[in-house]
Amino acid sequence: MIPFNHNIKSFEDVKKEYPKFFDLSFLNNKKVKKFTEEELNLLVEDSLDEAAFKGVRPKSIKQLRAIHLPTAQAKALYRYLWAIEHITDQMVKWGWDSKDIVTLIRRMEKAGYDPYSTTEDTAGQFIESIEGHGFKKITTKYGDEFMVYNPKGYD
Repeated sequence: MIPFNHNIKSFEDVKKEYPKFFDLSFLNNKKVKKFTEEELNLLVEDSLDEAAFKGVRPKSIKQLRAIHLPTAQAKALYRYLWAIEHITDQMVKWGWDSKDIVTLIRRMEKAGYDPYSTTEDTAGQFIESIEGHGFKKITTKYGDEFMVYNPKGYD
């Protein structure tokens, strides 16, 4: 698991970090679009703050958004890919099947966890908080007990 890189500035940086999974079609993903908007707002705000600090007249917000859009998209794509890798890593460590990532993300969101958080190990914390950690104890009619993989949490 690689630590989150806050210094992503271009798609080339993202491609270096995630060569196997780099795909610009992810830019159409609703989460990536949301992250792009968040990153763009931060970049524009930083530019406005920098201009105020230097005492110069800033460019218009529309111009700043156009200038910073590629960087915001790269940062958003990296954040999305990093989160998916992190969640998958935690799933595998806890014995989950990685194909159940959508189920885990939905359960995390429903429970109030942010699966896309870059500041803490939310996926691991969530799985650890689940009774049986995503497995259910089964008792046969003969009294034998064993654990059954149960990602959706149904009884």
